[in-house]
Amino acid sequence: MKAMKTTKKNYNVSANWRVYYFYIIILFSTTILLPENCLAQDTLRSIERTNRTNRVLTRSSKPRALLNKSFMGPDMTIINVTGVPDAITSLDHNNGCPVFYATVTMKNIGNEDAWFPSNTWIIGGESQYTNISSSTITNKKTTSRQAIRPNETKTVILAGKAKCLGENLVTITFEVDPQNRVTEKNETNNLWTKSVRNQAVPYLDQKPDLTVQRVWFTPENPDHYSRVMIHLELKNKGAGSAVFCQNNTIWMSYVEGQNGGGGGAGSRVVLPNEVIGGGLYISNSGELVDGCYRVTIKVDPRNSIEETDENNNSYIAYLSIGGISCQDLIREDNRKGWTITRRLEDVPLNRVNKDQMFRVNKK
Repeated sequence: MKAMKTTKKNYNVSANWRVYYFYIIILFSTTILLPENCLAQDTLRSIERTNRTNRVLTRSSKPRALLNKSFMGPDMTIINVTGVPDAITSLDHNNGCPVFYATVTMKNIGNEDAWFPSNTWIIGGESQYTNISSSTITNKKTTSRQAIRPNETKTVILAGKAKCLGENLVTITFEVDPQNRVTEKNETNNLWTKSVRNQAVPYLDQKPDLTVQRVWFTPENPDHYSRVMIHLELKNKGAGSAVFCQNNTIWMSYVEGQNGGGGGAGSRVVLPNEVIGGGLYISNSGELVDGCYRVTIKVDPRNSIEETDENNNSYIAYLSIGGISCQDLIREDNRKGWTITRRLEDVPLNRVNKDQMFRVNKK
């Protein structure tokens, strides 16, 4: 009986040690292996959520930051343009490039929304194109945040005109997202261009010669309270056409003693022997005290036109405020070596006998 009890006791001791070993293994797995397994499970769940967000159907072990970004994002492009002429054959009534109407279709060929912020140009530009009519998207600035979805197209009708007619071939350009406000996966396909023959401007192979032909002011006898306007005429005396491109300054005036000046700018062609006019207010009421002022006018002040004579672009007129005589100022300029001749020739002028303007030519 003792032997049997001894055997049973040994058996129980051996079974107890097995239980101890089992608990030790469980404890080791819990303290060492379990956190690693939980971390792996959390990583897989995070990746799975990221993949679902990015519409990835297969489970990936890479987070989105490691994906190839060249395959993600919007991509705006112009897919079709109609209405742009093959040649410019005539000028408009202002001797500028005539307006043409182009139907422009743009598309988001990317795989994410193209979000245009408010106060943004979607297509074209303020200095390039004038909006005529459109559907939803125009070349006007957006008033609120707008999106163009993947594969979505928008069509607009724009009134376009060439910026400059100074070459035999004129490039017409339309651009989507001209301010680069949308981050795209391809920024090189936003432009649409076409070369158009310039058959409207003759004598581009010869040089023009621009000069200020005459200047006068209104009212005739201004006083301290007058709002004074300057009027002028410019003439091309050369054999070639003078082509002012968009935003080129055609002429500029400056009143002596004043902080700023004014002038005229724009896209304009001045043909040989053509005379063009201009005018603007050079003072508001109360700005000029009684006295005599030199008013300098210069055509092509930035020398953007290559001419046969670059020394005859300036004209100085004398403006009397409050009836003050300008003779002392004229004599002073004469002593400086300037030759002063009364402007009574060139083009006939109404009230020419009352027009006390002088042309001043430096020797």
